[in-house]
Amino acid sequence: MQASLILFLAGCCGLAAADDWTPHYTKLGSYDARVYETSMFYWKKTGKYVLLENIPCGYWGHAGQWEPEYKNHSYYRIRDFETGAVMTNISSSIGMGFGASFIDYDNQRAWVFGTSYDRCNNSHNSPTGPPGVYAWWSDDLLTWNRAKTDANWTQYNVDVARVYGQSPPGIPTHKYVMATEDGSAWLINDSPDGNLTKGWVLLDQQKYRGGVAACPSVRYLPSDGYYYTVSGGHVIYIQRSKDLQNWEKAPAPFVQPSPGDVRIPPFVGSIANYGENPSTWVSMANRDKWDHNSNDCDLCCESWGGASEVQESWVVYGASDQGSKEWQQGPEGFSALGHAKMPLDKLLQSYFE
Repeated sequence: MQASLILFLAGCCGLAAADDWTPHYTKLGSYDARVYETSMFYWKKTGKYVLLENIPCGYWGHAGQWEPEYKNHSYYRIRDFETGAVMTNISSSIGMGFGASFIDYDNQRAWVFGTSYDRCNNSHNSPTGPPGVYAWWSDDLLTWNRAKTDANWTQYNVDVARVYGQSPPGIPTHKYVMATEDGSAWLINDSPDGNLTKGWVLLDQQKYRGGVAACPSVRYLPSDGYYYTVSGGHVIYIQRSKDLQNWEKAPAPFVQPSPGDVRIPPFVGSIANYGENPSTWVSMANRDKWDHNSNDCDLCCESWGGASEVQESWVVYGASDQGSKEWQQGPEGFSALGHAKMPLDKLLQSYFE
């Protein structure tokens, strides 16, 4: 079930060797510029990988060029990973930001959780909703519903994961967990019917905290009973905990800046037509001057809980010019890819072995 995107690597330029760091996955390079946080998921109904992308102003393919209601606002879009085709722009996400996908395999439903923060205006005053955590859900990836959740969080990134089996001792029974931007708040939900717009309980913030630094991605592995998180920042580590209180950090970074992030040219025929954005070619020609940063990592895809056919892992993270003093014209962000020929639980656990 290997995505054909990898075929573009054949005959292409090799990856630069890391000085003192070797990830447990293969870095494939970058596939698009100027999208913000991206999460990837496996859609069991079609057997395909799909991207949920946060689209800011300044992106060469921003829908505001064609649809007036999108102009000057951030939004979410759904894109086919293999072909690069935009499946839909989620119109009800106009003016929202920090979206992250979650697939409920129990109910065969796709969810996106995000917050009312317009990335184009850098403001919590979204034109389409007051501050808070919002949920979007769909059964076909084309038609999306939206509701403001009762999650008590009004800041930036959130992420949701399914929790299988008996809840860890000391934590109230729950089937879902929500991580927040800086680990200062953890929320749980024990919804009996998969409705994730309500039922969110904020855990004691003095007791349950930590595990992330920014832009969290959370997964619960039923095979070992750990909550795993990766986050953002210049160097990204995996952390894990069995009680959301005591956290163990993997000894080696999961993502860190290295030339291989963008050395492979963009997959022009698959994900984006860079002929429409000439400045990107200038940036790529000077990539050695600005490829100094990595940030905002997400993981794909769960082989447990109903998608046992997924026996590979994907890592999606940002590669950008943040902090560069040599090249001020570099792109604000590229989306970079990593791939491992092992299930996601094995990949995460390998960093603690």
